[in-house]
Amino acid sequence: TLPPRSSVPVDRDDIANGFAGKENPAWDSLPADRREDLARRMATFAAMVEHVDVGIGKVLADLEAHDETRNTLVFFLSDNGACYEWGPFGFDGLSRKGTTTLHSGDELANFGQPGTHSSYGSGWANLGNTPLKLYKHFCHEGGISSPLIVRWPAAITRKNEWVQDPTHVMDLMPTILNAAGITPPKERNGAPVIPMEGLSLTPTFSGKPLPERVLGFEHQEARGLRLGDWKLAWGKRMPEAPQWELYNLKSDRAEQHNLATEKPELVGKLSAAWMTWAKRVGVDLGNEKAASPRGPAAD
Repeated sequence: TLPPRSSVPVDRDDIANGFAGKENPAWDSLPADRREDLARRMATFAAMVEHVDVGIGKVLADLEAHDETRNTLVFFLSDNGACYEWGPFGFDGLSRKGTTTLHSGDELANFGQPGTHSSYGSGWANLGNTPLKLYKHFCHEGGISSPLIVRWPAAITRKNEWVQDPTHVMDLMPTILNAAGITPPKERNGAPVIPMEGLSLTPTFSGKPLPERVLGFEHQEARGLRLGDWKLAWGKRMPEAPQWELYNLKSDRAEQHNLATEKPELVGKLSAAWMTWAKRVGVDLGNEKAASPRGPAAD
């Protein structure tokens, strides 16, 4: 069963296309000209993805042609989360200064040509993230998740398997250094080097688990924390006042069953861990009350 469609974040009505705080509209509810415009927006995006795919294929083919495939470590990952900006019909132009235009005729045919810039909007972003919740800008799974494919024939013994350990982009550098047998420097030009926080992923190449750790997230007041199977998330730009949400990702990766009211002590423990992390890394805590250990925002 698919989860309900994600809501359109609350923003100016002109850029949210009149759907601020409402559920993304169903495709069949839209008039034919709007569906044609949206289909062209997605086709343009899909064409860009195909260009990426072809380019990566050329790189891998070159490695094969030079007999360098076996001992070359390749990471392939995407950006995090499909982007909702800013409403279900997308926009044209520069981000928040852009306007939504219903294209037809030659304008529709010119999508993706030099000098054009168009987004596909929250409806397609919702589809792209399904079944995960919400979008880029948020710290729910639809906003922070990225697929990662790793290839290193000489060293990876497990083949064609899903690895479920929680990982982070900060793990890539430690993995590369570890694979290359390089110890990171502790100082440079007489100044201490801040230690890397990531972990090497090389143990997973042979089926070993990574140690459990706290992973904190924050983006423009959206907040999240992962510890083991538990995920804490704090939203924004929704009709309801934000408060901490608690999910068990092992049984509920789509974040459909908020357990915060059932497990207040765990919410308190994890939100305190988030605050400790946030202060250490320098998160702007201008609205610190909103991150109180018990969850609900205070007036």
